[in-house]
Amino acid sequence: MKYLLAYTIPFATYISLESSGALSWLTLVFVFGLIPIAELFTKGSKDNNGSKLSPIFFDTLLFSMIPIHLSLGYLFLNQMEGYQELGLWPVLGKITAMGISNSLAINIAHELGHRKSKINQFIAQAILSTSLYMHFFIEHNKSHHKNVSTPLDHASAERGINLYAFLRRSFYQSFLSAYRVDKKQTLLFMGLQLTLCLLILFIFSPVVLVCFILSSAVGTLLLEGVNYIEHYGLRRKLNPSGRYEKVAPKHSWNSNHPISRIILFELSRHSDHHANADRPYQLLRSFDEAPELPTGYPGMLLLATVPKLWFKTMHPMLDTH
Repeated sequence: MKYLLAYTIPFATYISLESSGALSWLTLVFVFGLIPIAELFTKGSKDNNGSKLSPIFFDTLLFSMIPIHLSLGYLFLNQMEGYQELGLWPVLGKITAMGISNSLAINIAHELGHRKSKINQFIAQAILSTSLYMHFFIEHNKSHHKNVSTPLDHASAERGINLYAFLRRSFYQSFLSAYRVDKKQTLLFMGLQLTLCLLILFIFSPVVLVCFILSSAVGTLLLEGVNYIEHYGLRRKLNPSGRYEKVAPKHSWNSNHPISRIILFELSRHSDHHANADRPYQLLRSFDEAPELPTGYPGMLLLATVPKLWFKTMHPMLDTH
């Protein structure tokens, strides 16, 4: 039953969108307040409970998030239509809530994008359009996984770079990387996203379009922030042959903290994901050789916003690893 916790972020987002005043910020408080605090008092588990249950359950959980996300997006657009009655702070709270929902949707797209079925890959691309980040499908699958934890990968943070410098680099390099890999598809994706924006402008208003773009930006900021923490300071060795060593669990940070594991569909078991990219999320394993983060992803993202604390925490762990 604990896997049903995956619904807590969409539920918190729904409350944020339907509420006014302080409750508009519930999603932010839940994800970056309550969860990090709770994970300070929980220990990571190396168990793989997902292997004991039917894959139908996990696929149902995953695919059910798609109509939920789209419904929240439609509700958000309608809410933003009445922005003048809401006031600035509730509007910003709702934009943030929808942005966090977008980041979860990107994670769903990430999972489906690694599956071999063309239908699953098409669904992944469609979901990414709601965050205006369709090029992620190309860049992540055809560049990041190939070059991870090497200087060739802009999405693998080298030791000493802070979160803000990484974000500045990663946003534009992500698009350039996708464009270099597949120009036609990247331009097609950009055209589809422009069409979506024009539809929102035509159906709603310019202000609603701006709110949609801002919520998309929040989602992609969280995505790139997660990229920052997933491989920080880890590097594959360059062999005498001129090729980098094979990707192994030791080249990605792992987190076994249970709450963020579940709500992020086991994304924090990132070491196994990169070693075995086509392994379904519920079967991802924990390896002793994989470096362990001191807490879950929400807490680590908060820590990364203060570079001095981040370096003080991570660099001794890097030296030990």
